Amino acid sequence: MRQIRLSTGGVQSWYRGVTATSTDHFAYASTMSIHIFRRRDMSLVKMLTSESNLKNITSICWCPLDETKIAVAHAGNQIRVFDIETEDLDPTRPPCSTPHRVLAMDWSPTSPRLLAYITETGKIHILDLTSSKVTHTYSSPSSNGFAEHPYPALRWHPTVNGRLLLGAPDGSLTVINNVDGKKSSV
Repeated sequence: MRQIRLSTGGVQSWYRGVTATSTDHFAYASTMSIHIFRRRDMSLVKMLTSESNLKNITSICWCPLDETKIAVAHAGNQIRVFDIETEDLDPTRPPCSTPHRVLAMDWSPTSPRLLAYITETGKIHILDLTSSKVTHTYSSPSSNGFAEHPYPALRWHPTVNGRLLLGAPDGSLTVINNVDGKKSSV
């Protein structure tokens, strides 16, 4: 007998960082599952479900160098890396507890062991996925933090090592150089 999984079908709307793309796939998160589709023919390839310890997902992002790995943050204040092929936690990357709920995150394409994330308090953290330790923490670029702008954009530069771009809904942009810690407004 073939096992069937039932899950809510739509993208959950409580958090904005619940979609991700890679070269050949795209994914979206419903409340307790991640749906992974092949871009070529828009067919469902995998569905990671609550069987894989997923609950109230707040953000997802793909490993830029390995399409079988996806990072998942959930409201339980944890970031976990899943192996899509085995549909389970990646044993080489232990789960990481976060101080607050993660609103956005991005995996570095130039240093694939680093993942940047921003919490609901506006703090930006750089996480070393091999040790599950935060290597750097930055304050929000504005004096009031991102609390009044709860869904900032966060992206690593695709070719320059350590350069991170933050964008707020009011249009302000800040570049953080993770190598020397300098911030500049654009």
